[in-house]
Amino acid sequence: MPKIEFPKFDGSNPRWWCDQCELYFEIYSVAPFLKTRFAALNFVAPASVWLQSEERRGRFRNWEDLVKTVLAKYDQDQYPMQLRHLDSLKQTGSVYDYHTRFAKLAHGILLYNPAYDDTFFVT
Repeated sequence: MPKIEFPKFDGSNPRWWCDQCELYFEIYSVAPFLKTRFAALNFVAPASVWLQSEERRGRFRNWEDLVKTVLAKYDQDQYPMQLRHLDSLKQTGSVYDYHTRFAKLAHGILLYNPAYDDTFFVT
């Protein structure tokens, strides 16, 4: 089995992070009662500070509760922010760098609205 690092969460791109966690749990057959512990160990500032206060309040008992709480906190403005970033994207360096940023934003937008097609992104 290849060694895969558990994804870190700093508050950005919460849907991608949740998807990556699910893949990790599946690959390594993580027991349901350990999922929140794996996740908690991989929060980094500023999200780690938020997580600590949420844990003390007892806001989640399982992975599903943690995901709901993370999405409620960090996913509110992601879709319009991704659209704004794509709209303002300009090439300032190499074509490779531009394409990398473009692809990341396009995939981020598709997480929220899979109905967009290639025509939208080209225009």
